[in-house]
Amino acid sequence: MHYSHEEIRRRVKALQGTSGISFNQVKLNADTADGKWFGIFTPEEIQKLPTRFDYQPAHNEIARRQLYRSKYSIDQNGEILSGKENADVSKSFYFLDGGFLMGEETGKPLHINGSWLVLSKDVIGNDGNIQVNRVSQDGATAGSSIRI
Repeated sequence: MHYSHEEIRRRVKALQGTSGISFNQVKLNADTADGKWFGIFTPEEIQKLPTRFDYQPAHNEIARRQLYRSKYSIDQNGEILSGKENADVSKSFYFLDGGFLMGEETGKPLHINGSWLVLSKDVIGNDGNIQVNRVSQDGATAGSSIRI
C-alpha cells in the first residue's frame, strides 16, 4: 500500500489533535519480516525484553532507540523467539521514544516496500513535533524525515 507524504502527515497530525489517540497507541517496537526479528530499542530495553516475541510498545519518553535485528526461531509451542541475544544494531539514526507506525487495519507495523515508517519525537515530552522516517531492514533511512 502506498501512502503519500500528505496522507502520512494527516494521520500523524491526528495524534497531536483532539482525537483521543496517544502517541504510544499507534506505535509498536518489534516486528518480524523475511525470517528476521526487528526491534527499535535501547541497549537497556533489549536486555530486559522477554525472549518471546510480542507486539507491544515500549514506554520511555527519554529513550533514544535504534533498530536491532536478528534471526528468529520458533519453539515447540509455535511461539516466535526473537533471537535478541544475537541481535545486531544497525547504523540507523537514534529515534527519541521511537517505534514502528502501527497500521489501523492489522494492528501490526506497516510494511512499505520492505521498510517501515518509524515515529519518533524531536523533543522529550508532549511538546514539539512527531517525526516520521522511512527505515529499511538494514537501518537506512530513505529520504528526509517528515516533521508533523
